[in-house]
Amino acid sequence: MIRRPPRSTLFPYTTLFRSKRAARRRLELELGIPKGQINVRDLNYLTRIHYCSRSNDEWGEHEIDYILFYKGDVDVRPNTDEVEDVLYVKRKEINDFLVSLSESNVPITPWFNLIVNNFLCKWWDNLDNLDSFKDHDSIHRL
Repeated sequence: MIRRPPRSTLFPYTTLFRSKRAARRRLELELGIPKGQINVRDLNYLTRIHYCSRSNDEWGEHEIDYILFYKGDVDVRPNTDEVEDVLYVKRKEINDFLVSLSESNVPITPWFNLIVNNFLCKWWDNLDNLDSFKDHDSIHRL
C-alpha cells in the first residue's frame, strides 16, 4: 500500500510542476524552442498574477498566470501560425521601444503591458538575483 500526503500538501508542487511543463510546451509550440533545450527544473518561478481582460462583448481572458523566468541560450524558430515576429530588445531600449509601438498604433497585449508597468524592469535589472523577488504566497491582481 502506498500512503500519500494530504492533497493540500501535493497541490502546490503538482500545480507548479504542471505549469512549468505547460510553459515548456508553449515555448515549443509558439517559439519553436525544442523541449530538450529547457529543463523544467531550470524555469524560475517568481510569482502569480491574476489577469482579466475583455477582447470584445463575447470574448475575453480571465486567468491566473505563473510568472516563470529562464536564462540560457536556446534556438528560436517561431511558429508563424502563433507568432508574427520576434525581436530582441535590450533592457536600456525597452521604454523607447514600447513608446514607439504605441505611437505607431501597434497593439501590445494587455497582460504584457500590466507586467511592464508593475514588474518587468525590476526583474530585468536583477536577472542574476531574482530570488529576492520570489513571492509564492501572493497572487498579484492587476
